[in-house]
Amino acid sequence: RLEAEINSGCWCPVRTSLDLALKTKQYPGLHFAKAHKVFWHQVLQTLGGRFVNISRDTIVKEEAERVKMEEWVALLQDNNNQTVMKHEGIENGALAIATVPAELEQSTVDGVHAEVEAMSKEVQGKLKGGEEASVVLSSLSEVFFDKFSLELAPLSAKDQPALQLVHNTQAQHSGSPLSLSFLYMATARQLGYPLRALNCTARMKEPVDFLMRHDAAGSPPVFVDLSERGAVKTAEQCMAALPAGSTEAALNPVPHVQLYSRMMHKLADGFARAGDEENVLMWLQQIRILQ
Repeated sequence: RLEAEINSGCWCPVRTSLDLALKTKQYPGLHFAKAHKVFWHQVLQTLGGRFVNISRDTIVKEEAERVKMEEWVALLQDNNNQTVMKHEGIENGALAIATVPAELEQSTVDGVHAEVEAMSKEVQGKLKGGEEASVVLSSLSEVFFDKFSLELAPLSAKDQPALQLVHNTQAQHSGSPLSLSFLYMATARQLGYPLRALNCTARMKEPVDFLMRHDAAGSPPVFVDLSERGAVKTAEQCMAALPAGSTEAALNPVPHVQLYSRMMHKLADGFARAGDEENVLMWLQQIRILQ
């Protein structure tokens, strides 16, 4: 096997001195886990020739990946922003998650934005202007669930967890309350009625699918239940649906980043049930990076 990998270019056997091979791989201020990378580049630089180009190209590639990862984390964390109207569009965060397995075609990204824009315009066409938030969100629910079907049954192990990613949800026009939430919340924000998921919905252990709230100065919060096709509810109705012993803190809104985290945990769990170890590790790594 080693010979085959050498022939394929994965490994390159070289003649070297014991001094270089046994050189102490300790670098002040550098975590020991990264020391092997520094040593690897030092060896290539010492070899010279085409190996210098390999080292240089690898550094350029890793730097590009680092910059992309920083941009990804900055978008999802939204600089810990607590102000709803200043949140990044939630569909952008969902699309960022969708790029983890592979880059998306621009037409796919445009399709998600176009869907949100089209639903927003359709809702506006049903309104006269000046309606209360509950009326606007009820109209949105009517339009939204005329286009999207709600899948309440949990995915089986054989189902593809990636179907929950926002572009796949948009393409198939169906999904779980969690996967549909990104498109619904994006449309609500376009209409000027931004929503946030609740503490009881974003938590990892036994979440309540799927409650959101809209807050406006001088008015009581308006709640939307996606698991009931976007039914508009009061705080009392939401509390009645929560497990026994729940407190009003369960209805507190949370930043979008907690919703992103829940989605990635669900993806990791779905791939685990499907026996796909590679994708489980990939999503667990993304969760660690986000944290």
